[in-house]
Amino acid sequence: MTRQVRVVVMVLLALALNGATAARVAFGQNEQSSGGDQQAADTSHAPAPEDDLTAAGVARRAEETNELIRQARMRVEADPAVSAAREQYPAMVAALDALMQDPASHSPEGLSRRRLGNLRQRWLTYRNQLENWQSTLEERSATLEAERLALAQTRAFWERGEAVAAVEDFPEAVLALIRSTAAAVDEAAGQIRQRLDEVLTLENQVTDELIRVTGVLSRIDAAEEAARSQLLQQDQVPLWQLRAPSDRSALVQEALESAREDIEILKRFSSNNRGDIVFHAALFVILLVLIVGLRRRTEDLARDDPAFSGTQHALSRPVSAALLVAVFFTGVIYPDAPEVVVDLARLIALVPIVRLLPGLLPREMRRSLYALVGLYLLEVVQLTAPEGSLVQRYLQLVVTLLALGGVIFVTRRSGWLAKQSGELLRWVLIVGRLAAAVLAISLIASVGGFVDLGELLTGATLLSAYVAVAVYAAAQVVAGLIRVVMQTPVAQSVNAVRRNTGMLTRRGVKVVRVASVLLWLASTLKVFEILDPVIGIVTTVLGKQFTAGSVSVSLGGMLSFFITLLAAFLASRFVRFILDEDVMPRVDLPRGVPVAILRLTHYVIIGFGVFIAIAAAGLQLDRLAFIIGALGVGIGFGLQNVVNNFISGLILIFERPIQEGDAVQVGTLIGTVKRIGIRSSTVRTFDGSEVIVPNGNLISNEVVNWTMSDRQRRVELPVGVAYGTDPHRVIEILHEAAAAHSHVLEHPEPHCQFLGFGDSSLDFNLRYWVPKFEDWLIVSGDVALAVHDALKEAGIEIPFPQRDLHVRSVDETVTLPSPKE
Repeated sequence: MTRQVRVVVMVLLALALNGATAARVAFGQNEQSSGGDQQAADTSHAPAPEDDLTAAGVARRAEETNELIRQARMRVEADPAVSAAREQYPAMVAALDALMQDPASHSPEGLSRRRLGNLRQRWLTYRNQLENWQSTLEERSATLEAERLALAQTRAFWERGEAVAAVEDFPEAVLALIRSTAAAVDEAAGQIRQRLDEVLTLENQVTDELIRVTGVLSRIDAAEEAARSQLLQQDQVPLWQLRAPSDRSALVQEALESAREDIEILKRFSSNNRGDIVFHAALFVILLVLIVGLRRRTEDLARDDPAFSGTQHALSRPVSAALLVAVFFTGVIYPDAPEVVVDLARLIALVPIVRLLPGLLPREMRRSLYALVGLYLLEVVQLTAPEGSLVQRYLQLVVTLLALGGVIFVTRRSGWLAKQSGELLRWVLIVGRLAAAVLAISLIASVGGFVDLGELLTGATLLSAYVAVAVYAAAQVVAGLIRVVMQTPVAQSVNAVRRNTGMLTRRGVKVVRVASVLLWLASTLKVFEILDPVIGIVTTVLGKQFTAGSVSVSLGGMLSFFITLLAAFLASRFVRFILDEDVMPRVDLPRGVPVAILRLTHYVIIGFGVFIAIAAAGLQLDRLAFIIGALGVGIGFGLQNVVNNFISGLILIFERPIQEGDAVQVGTLIGTVKRIGIRSSTVRTFDGSEVIVPNGNLISNEVVNWTMSDRQRRVELPVGVAYGTDPHRVIEILHEAAAAHSHVLEHPEPHCQFLGFGDSSLDFNLRYWVPKFEDWLIVSGDVALAVHDALKEAGIEIPFPQRDLHVRSVDETVTLPSPKE
């Protein structure tokens, strides 16, 4: 075999090996890219397999490989998130081991709902941290694996390069460059593998701990489910059989132990959520600065408009207002906060509630507010008492009795609340009577030994009332902020706000009220521990599938479809509102273009919303091919006019032969175009009627547009005068009468023409222009009256038609009247 043949064979083998390696790497990269790792996509700098291996191209390929190695080494450098996980992992394991020593973690059965909730929150904190670490490590390992694959592909290229260089007898310098580059690739690949092993090891350890935490949470879930299922079972002896404990010091010790446990939970929470606490404090400061800055503006508005007096009171105490609104972000900032933290937030909110609400409520309801606050504080004391003790049982009984008596007193038929006719107070009355029934059941349950049931009903009822009061107070503050912000100079500088201040304020306040009701309803369901079952029932109902042939849809999909369409319509209205009020007036566009832009925006948003709605409903367009085909047949046979009018509407929007506000004449119909719709347009005639005209008629038929280029119109007034009148004098009088009117244009000036000799008069035609088409009827009447008065004043007669009758013969039998007759 000759040397040339050997070279050709070696090159072919190298190319085949290059193609196989590239195929394997591409397959591996496709598998990695299915996870959506953006960083893995950045490592696509490996040399392409089809690059030729020549002595001249080795330097360029070496430069590309060095860049790939540099990026790979950057990946090897310590990631702060991974380093933090590695440093904090031992402390996490130690904390979990210590928590596992608690018997409640192994056997949570029999614990009260409150202790189960606290225990759950502690384990949830660790689970969330572990899940964050796991997500970070998975992303990091995927990036390193992509780098390893890229380096493997590059290493295969340089292996082929060494083989080809030996066969081709490359210069020694080129061969040295190939070998050094291959060594650098091997070194970088080794670093990547080492780093990947470290990350995968830590990831496996985190996964093991996450499995352990998930197991404990599963036991807690089972214990909570068992506690809920046993609510209707007697858990303690009836109240009349309860005896006072002989060792009271044990109760005190238990109470102190419970307090220490709560303090420990607060310390651990503050240590683990320092960043969130700082953010929460910053939010409070921002709200405080905002309210302080708007307080002076509120005072000025209240001085001019008594309707702002309630807003002034809501913002008159900025610290309390800001604190109350900030407290409502507790559940958002700390989604997994322990129960003691939530209770602390509620206690903090009591201060602004007591300071703000009395001035916002009728005088008759202020005592009820103070009574509710006192009952809630007593309920908090009752919850801190040792579980199952005589003190707790009696405190629970007292709280239930006082709450029941207070609700009955407030909602009695002869009371002040029952005599009110307002919608809000009427709902308060209905909910209050329902609360009385719940409290009565709770009282019976507490006395009969169903302590958990009674505690749940009483505590949930009081907490629901407390949340209602707090939400009402916060809603008043937020609504006040909306009212005042809409009146500030900054907001008024926006055209959309300045022209629609009242409408935007009303809608903003309405959104706040609806959100407040939904928040109270969700909170009430949660404290009564029926939120999750309700969500489960709703999810089951919405997941019900209905199948028609190959198309399957669920109630949830249908609801998602309609909600998405509604959202698209609302988004279209909002975008068009902003464009129409604030964008289009600032842009110099030809007449009719803003309307075309608004309509096109509407159709685009609605069309996009329809596709999203179909996707949200779980329908696939390929499965709707039959329906779409049937629709096409229907269009071909029965919907031709509809499609014709739709296309004509698009032509009217883009070509703009007529526009909204134009004065048009379609056949015998004369009026003003009020709306150009998707199928038809509305023309308002001058006598006040509105005529619906299909868009196809406006495109296919002759349409007279009086105001297409401008709104001027020429008016003609024919005038006849008696024979013997000086025509020059008549022309002068007619010209002066038209020019004297304020709504007659000077340019072009009025023009009077002598038409000729009529049967009974000298005929003239007065022509003049009016600036606005809609004024021509009024102006023409005024000018005609002015012409009449001017001719009369000049003694010029306007003749009536005359005819001369010549009688050639008369029948002799006809008796003519005598001249005297």
